[in-house]
Amino acid sequence: MARRLLLALGVAAAAGWLAPAAAQTASTCGAAAVQGTAPNDFRDYCWLNFAGYNNATASTAGGQNFVFNLPDGTAVSMNVRTTGAGGLTSVAVPSWTGSAFGNAAFNNIPGRPILYTATNATTPVVTLSNIQVTPPAGASFSTYSIVVGDGESSNGGERLTFTTDGGPWQQIAQIRNGTSNTYPALTYSNANRTVMETGADGTVGSYVFRSDNNPRTITATLQGGGLQGIIVGMRYASVSVVSQIVNKRYNPADQFTYRLSTANGTSLVSGSTSGTALNGFTPAIMPTVAASYQFVVSQSMAAGSIGTLANYTTSLTCVNANPSATPMPTNAAGSSHTFNNLLYGDSVLCTFTNTPIFNTVTGTVYRDANHNGSQDGTESGPAVAGFFVKIATSSGGTCAASASQAVAVTPATGAYTLPELQQGTYCLILDNNNTLTDVTPNLPAGWIGTQNASGVLQLTVPAGSPPPPPQMFGVYNGSRLTGTVFADTGLGSGVPNNGVKDGTEAGYAGLAVTARSGATVIESAVTTGDGGFTLWIPATVTGTVTVVPTPPSGALPTSGSAGTTGGSYVRPNLSYVPAAGQSYAGVGFGLAPPATFAPDGAQTAQPGTVVFYAHTFQAGSGGQVAFALSGASNPASPTWNMVLYRDTNCSGNLDAAEPLLGTALTVTAGQPVCVVVKQFVPAGITYGAQNTVTVTATFTYTNANPALSATLVVTDVTTAGEASALSLRKTVSNITRGGPAATSVNATPGEVLQYTLTAQNNGGSAVSTLVINDSTPAFTTHVSAACPSPLPSGIGACAISTQPAVGGTGALRWTFTGTLPSGGVLVVTYQVRLSQ
Repeated sequence: MARRLLLALGVAAAAGWLAPAAAQTASTCGAAAVQGTAPNDFRDYCWLNFAGYNNATASTAGGQNFVFNLPDGTAVSMNVRTTGAGGLTSVAVPSWTGSAFGNAAFNNIPGRPILYTATNATTPVVTLSNIQVTPPAGASFSTYSIVVGDGESSNGGERLTFTTDGGPWQQIAQIRNGTSNTYPALTYSNANRTVMETGADGTVGSYVFRSDNNPRTITATLQGGGLQGIIVGMRYASVSVVSQIVNKRYNPADQFTYRLSTANGTSLVSGSTSGTALNGFTPAIMPTVAASYQFVVSQSMAAGSIGTLANYTTSLTCVNANPSATPMPTNAAGSSHTFNNLLYGDSVLCTFTNTPIFNTVTGTVYRDANHNGSQDGTESGPAVAGFFVKIATSSGGTCAASASQAVAVTPATGAYTLPELQQGTYCLILDNNNTLTDVTPNLPAGWIGTQNASGVLQLTVPAGSPPPPPQMFGVYNGSRLTGTVFADTGLGSGVPNNGVKDGTEAGYAGLAVTARSGATVIESAVTTGDGGFTLWIPATVTGTVTVVPTPPSGALPTSGSAGTTGGSYVRPNLSYVPAAGQSYAGVGFGLAPPATFAPDGAQTAQPGTVVFYAHTFQAGSGGQVAFALSGASNPASPTWNMVLYRDTNCSGNLDAAEPLLGTALTVTAGQPVCVVVKQFVPAGITYGAQNTVTVTATFTYTNANPALSATLVVTDVTTAGEASALSLRKTVSNITRGGPAATSVNATPGEVLQYTLTAQNNGGSAVSTLVINDSTPAFTTHVSAACPSPLPSGIGACAISTQPAVGGTGALRWTFTGTLPSGGVLVVTYQVRLSQ
C-alpha cells in the first residue's frame, strides 16, 4: 500500500536571521478548513504550498530555494534537495484516499502542500537545509521549532526516518485514521534526534513530532513499497479580538474598531462594533499568528464617533481556549496590549470592555446673608422651596434652547447634583421652575443673586475624574441699590450739576453712603475708586428708605438722580420704597468740590503811594462768579480808595489794558479767575492808619435744583507807614511735564504740580513772627511740602505745622523763628497731584 510522510515546520520564535538567498521560488501557506480527527488547534497549522516545486532543480547539487510568505508577514526560506532513488512532485491534499491527512484530519488544505514520490517502491531522501525565519518588520524571534509527521499511512515493511540538527524529537500529536487504532511503531536514536516509524498493516494513523532549538537542517528518508509524500507547515497560535460596551454608549454615535497588529503598527485584521447593540459583535480573527514574536491587540474609536477613548474606562481580558503557560491579561486597564510571545496551540480570545465615563456637577445655592458673593461661616440653603438648577449645552457662550436636566435645590442645605454629564461646555441656570425648555434664569419672588448674580454660569466638564469644583450661586432675600457718588463738575463735555455722571466727571472714592429707615441705619457702604456703591436692603424693611452720602470736607451736594427706584432726589437725600427681589440702579449723587479764593494780603505802604494785591478764584464746578469790593478804614476816613481789576493773564501784576472787573463771569470746573486790587494810600494819612479791603466772590452753581450758591472772601490789610511789610507771590509748575513756573499751567489728571510761595521783605527793617498759610487747590490731593533749604539769613528754624495726609486735602502752614531782614526772601513749596 502507498505510504505518505507529512513534515510540518512550526515557528516558535527567531531573531536576526539572514535574508533568504537569491533565485528563490516564492509561495504561501494555508490552513485546513475541516478538523476531522486533527487536534482542536488544527487551524493553527499553516501548510507550506510547494506548487512551485521542480524536481529537476531540487535533484541538482544546489537544490531548489524556496521562500514562503506567511499571512502574518513572516518569511520562511529553505533549500529543498532530493537525493536517492526516485523523484518527487507536489500534489494537493489528500494525496491518496487512504491517507490520514486530507481524509481523516486536516481536510481541505489549499494549494499543493505535499512533496510526493513519483515512483513506487523508491527511497528518496529529502533534505530541508539552510532554514531561515524572518519575522515581520518590527517583530523579532528568539527560537523556532520544526514539526514533522506521516502524511498518510506507513504500512508493514515500510519505514519513515526523520533526523534533525535541532532539539530532540517530541511527539506532539497522534492522528487517528478513521476508527482504526493502528499506528506505526516508533524507534528513537541519536539522543532522540532521529525517529523512525516502522509501518503496520491495515488502516494506519499518523504521528506529529517537533524539534526545538532552531534546527537548520531536517532530513526525511522515505522507504516504501508504494508512494509517499511529505508536507511542511508552520504551526501557529490563533488570536481573536472584539469590543463590548457596558450599560450604554457615552454618545449614541460612538463605535469601536478592534484590531490585531504587528509590533510596528501594521494592521493584520480588524473589526468594528455597529448599531445600538452593546455586545455580540463579530470578532476580528487571526487564525495564524506566529508564536514567539510580539504582536498587539488594540482598539480605537471608529470614524464618526463623538466620544473618545478618554470618555470610557477600558479593560482587557483574554482567555486561552487551550490553556498554557502563556500569561493572559485579566481586567487589564487600557486599550492596547502587547503579547511578547504565544505558545503553539494557544487559541486566544481578547475582549475589550468599555464602560462610559460620565461626570457629575455638584454645587450649592446658599443664602448670602452678608451679600459678599461668597459662602461664609454658617450660610446655608435658602430655607425655602422653589429653587432649581438646570444644565444646557453651551456654544460660544450661548446656552442651548433647551436644558437636558433640571434638579431641585435642597432648601436646608442648598445642595444640588446633576449626574451623567458628557465632557463638554455647559450653562448652569438658576431658575424658579423645572421646565427644560425655559433657559431664562429667574429667581423666586423676593430674591436676587449675589455670587454668579446673573443666574447663568458657564463651565467646562472634563472627560473623567476629577469632577468640576462645586458650582456656587449666592442669593439674597431683599433688594439691591447701586449708584455713584461723583464730582458733578461738567468736566470733559459733561453737564455740571445735573445729577448725572457724564463727560469725564470723576467718582468720589472712600465716601460713606448710608441707608436709613427713619432714624435707624439699615445699611451702609463705602464708595469704590470710581465712586460706585451698592446697598442691600433686607426684605424685612418696609416703607420709605432714605439714602445719603457723606461729602468730603468742603464739597457741596448740588444735584442727584433717583435712577430706577421710582423715588425722588431732594438735595441731599434720595427717598424711595424698596421692593424685595428688585435691583435698582442709576442712582447718582452729585457733589461739587469747593471753590477757592486766595490769598489774603497785608502790606505797609507810605502815604501817597499805591499797593497791589493779587488774588485767584478757582471754581469747583461749572457756574457763574461775581465779585464785589468793600473797604473799612481805621480810623475811619473816606480818603482811602481801591479798584478791582481782572488779571487776564494771571501774572499777579496789573498790566496795561487789563480791565476793571464788572459783570459776573461764567466759569468751568477748575478754571481760575485772577483779580488785582489796586489800593491807594491817602497822602498825609497818619502812620498806623489801616484800611481793610474785603473782596467777595459769589459763585452760583449752574443747573443746581433748587438754586445753590457759595460766597468766598479774601481780605487785604494796608497799613500806612514804612514799607516794611512782606509781599507774597504764588506760582505753579508742572513737575510731570517740566517747564517754568507761572501763575497757571496746563495739566491732566494724575500729573504732579508744584506750588511755590515767595515772601519778600520790601521794608527797610527786619520783620518777625512769620507764618505762611495756603491750602490744596480744588481737584488736587496733597503729595508733600518743604521748608526753605538753606534757610535765609536771620531765620532760625522752619516747621510745617499743618499739612494734609498724603492723598488728602486741606490747609498748609509754615511757621518760622527768627527775623527776615530788609530785602530778605523766604521760599516754601508743596506738591499736589491733579485728581480725575
